[in-house]
Amino acid sequence: AACWSCTMDLKGLSPAQSAKLELKHPVTFEVIPDAYLMVFGSDSKQYRAVMTEAAREPADKTADAETVYTKATERLAKLVAEIHGLKEDGKDIADPVKLLTNYPWIRDQVDVFVMRRVNFLQKA
Repeated sequence: AACWSCTMDLKGLSPAQSAKLELKHPVTFEVIPDAYLMVFGSDSKQYRAVMTEAAREPADKTADAETVYTKATERLAKLVAEIHGLKEDGKDIADPVKLLTNYPWIRDQVDVFVMRRVNFLQKA
């Protein structure tokens, strides 16, 4: 039954600016131990800044699909705050653009994660 006299404190439902995205293996979908990204969400100031920048760019009606995809990847990379536990040829990966470009399966996970507000809300 609904409690009509109850009030809800919405403060606990304010999304965090960023959250931990635990990466999943692209085939098994199991969480990869100690491999994660800190990612800004769609309610963050960083996300709004990236979208504002994108909106201000003049439209290039001659751009091919690859160019558009590359631009979108670069924007998405600006939402990656930190990279943890990922190496390439034995070296830590520090460049989010390179990470999302070279590993489309990680790009996909970031893209989906960023847009799901539930990922940035406190867990009950």
